[in-house]
Amino acid sequence: MGIMTSQETIPTNDSIAHFDGFENVQLLSLDGCHLNGQLPTWLSNLKKLEILILNRNNIMGSIPGWFSTLPRLKVDGGRVSSQYNSLLNFPLRIYLGNNSLGGKIPIEIGHLKLLRALDLSNNNFSGNIPGQMSELTNLEELDLSANRLLGEILVSLASLNFLAQFSVANNNLSGPIPSGTQLQSFSPSSI
Repeated sequence: MGIMTSQETIPTNDSIAHFDGFENVQLLSLDGCHLNGQLPTWLSNLKKLEILILNRNNIMGSIPGWFSTLPRLKVDGGRVSSQYNSLLNFPLRIYLGNNSLGGKIPIEIGHLKLLRALDLSNNNFSGNIPGQMSELTNLEELDLSANRLLGEILVSLASLNFLAQFSVANNNLSGPIPSGTQLQSFSPSSI
């Protein structure tokens, strides 16, 4: 496969996914590789992928539709879901911070019922925080900081009872922190 150095373009050649044993990858961390370009389709061939970490790169474009075709998801306790073609079976933790992703956060995000961590920080997402995000009731980490999000912090986010980390700082959000919610327990610097 070779060694990638800083500032390289992400390989788009689908043959990369056919290296011996590559199809068994469960965790792929490209954190801090300073890769450029769009997410390659060969990632969709990693049928056993559980965790994909892409922080601190320069990945551009929107979140591709093929993300929803990742065919298996290892769930706590070692269970593996069956074949599917929906967003219900994304990896448990999605780290896409520090890239150049843009557009609106897809409302389909609410279908990721098993999601534990979502980091979309330091990108170019715009629009409102989708109300469907309050359906991610297993979420422990949510970082939407440093985007171009508008509107108010949704009162419905208070239904995310397991949140241990939360940040929406450095956006264009307005209004008060919803009162009487756990969101008030987070540091003001995260809001």
